Amino acid sequence: MRREFVALFLSALAVQAFAGELQQIWSPNHSRVLLVDTSGRRDIISIKSVSKIIRLFYGNIGDALDAWKPRLSKLYRIPESQIGKIVLPSFVAAKWISENEVQIDLESSFTETKNFDSFEFTVRALVSGDGRALSTAFQAKADNTETEGSTETQSATVVDPDGWTNLRANACTTSIPY
Repeated sequence: MRREFVALFLSALAVQAFAGELQQIWSPNHSRVLLVDTSGRRDIISIKSVSKIIRLFYGNIGDALDAWKPRLSKLYRIPESQIGKIVLPSFVAAKWISENEVQIDLESSFTETKNFDSFEFTVRALVSGDGRALSTAFQAKADNTETEGSTETQSATVVDPDGWTNLRANACTTSIPY
């Protein structure tokens, strides 16, 4: 009897722990639910409608992660052929925009195949209730700074006729030089 009680108690704990790792975000009319399972090594993100479950970001209806490569190539100025495998995204947040559209914020990364540099990025995906990706907006992360998904860069040129330019922490002559 004691052994059965312990087994039942441990089973109850396991169910409770799993339930805490499954998020359900209902559509406004409660006809669909976004399911986010964070109990495994990677998040599993799905949309459930009646009895049908559509797993997102795993190759359903053209939304495979490889479809992100052209945009990441442009964002990071890396040839698309050098973008390695994209890591399955981790869930950050989500909200239903309408009864049939959900906005999902994710984090992911990929490794460049030439230099083996790692690149982290965030993506905001607008997904229809049938699992089709309607739009994606990427944001690069580099050196703890964020840049919007444009490919513009800022640059400056130092004109120094005598070759003795002092770089300082602030824009004044009393500031500490680097």
